[in-house]
Amino acid sequence: MSTNSSLKWLGFLIIASVMALSCGPEESDSHSKNVNHPAEGEIIFTEIMYDPTAVDDNYGEWVELLNLTDKGLNLKGCIFSDNNHDSKIEDSLSIESNGYLIFGIDRSTAHPSIVEPDWTWGTFNLDNKEDAVILVCGDTIIDQVVYLEDDMSYEPVKGASLSLCPGFEDAEQNDDLANWHFSTTEMSDGDKGTPQEPNDPCQ
Repeated sequence: MSTNSSLKWLGFLIIASVMALSCGPEESDSHSKNVNHPAEGEIIFTEIMYDPTAVDDNYGEWVELLNLTDKGLNLKGCIFSDNNHDSKIEDSLSIESNGYLIFGIDRSTAHPSIVEPDWTWGTFNLDNKEDAVILVCGDTIIDQVVYLEDDMSYEPVKGASLSLCPGFEDAEQNDDLANWHFSTTEMSDGDKGTPQEPNDPCQ
């Protein structure tokens, strides 16, 4: 588990309210009968663009998720949250076996981004210094990652996504910031990231 205990504790503080939102009778029935939700650790966070520079944070933030299983899964009714806000996935949202999904901040057509999200979480921003990304389905925490720039052993890079090192695609190993780095692949807008693609190797 991450050594960022103080920030991780803040992440846990919102889990109860997130679970309450996702576990109503209707969603609980959907979870058990109609929707193939992931189990704990079957989907993980692999990339976090929390401080873009090509576009404003209000239009350019996104996170990448990876399905570690050999089966398709659905996130309808699940909750995505940071340390202060949450957003419910109201409609069917499938992720293919061993495939990626991109969650992004809601943006208007007047402010397009080259990274097109598969689902948007609304208008709340990820913090540029310390925050968490959390996915909860029913009463299960599927994955959560806490980032704290002051605890990174590498220099933060504005305009580059925080990227999980290849070989550490695991719900336990992605808790450790030592297994992350900042992307080096330049996208067409000048920011750096590998959305929907394998991450850059760690150097």
